[in-house]
Amino acid sequence: MKTKIKYIVIVSALLFGISTTKAQVFGGGIVGGISTTAVSIDDVGTKFTSVIKGNSLYGFEVGAFAKLQFKPFYLKAMGLYNFSSGNVNYQTQENGTVVNNTNNFSFQKFEVPVMGGIELGPLGIEAGPVYNYVIQSTTNFSTNNVNIQRNGLGYRVGAVLTLGSFLMHISYEGAAYYSSDINNSTFKEASKLVFGIGIKF
Repeated sequence: MKTKIKYIVIVSALLFGISTTKAQVFGGGIVGGISTTAVSIDDVGTKFTSVIKGNSLYGFEVGAFAKLQFKPFYLKAMGLYNFSSGNVNYQTQENGTVVNNTNNFSFQKFEVPVMGGIELGPLGIEAGPVYNYVIQSTTNFSTNNVNIQRNGLGYRVGAVLTLGSFLMHISYEGAAYYSSDINNSTFKEASKLVFGIGIKF
């Protein structure tokens, strides 16, 4: 009887220790933010005499994250939906004359950042690669169609301030969507700045 009680106590202690460790190691939450980004589209064809370029597109992102903690280090994977919109400028050749154009450009994408970080008290510093997939984008520019490559790789660096269950973060990103298909243009997000908040579970 005493042996059984001893086993029960040992097993209970082990289960409590494992559950406590998991509670400390694994986590997740939801995040959202507003963004400003600069974009360019190269290899757009002979009807254009310049790249398509915009420096002030605004948008937002929403998504969720999962976090694996090895204090003070951590690994965080995120799934984010992004939308950005704004004006872009470019030049076209029409009847031997160069014409300056302005066009609205918008795109939606899904991105997966995988971030490594270190926590210094409530402040976390993180960085890592990002996979990007463009779900939809503007294709018509002054009656000329431009198709962009949908898959791209980039990077993200940032800082996160944790106050209880509340998060505040700032991130900087860059991405490029290169294509081996001559029918697709090269799309670049030269710089993107995100200000966001979140809640951890």
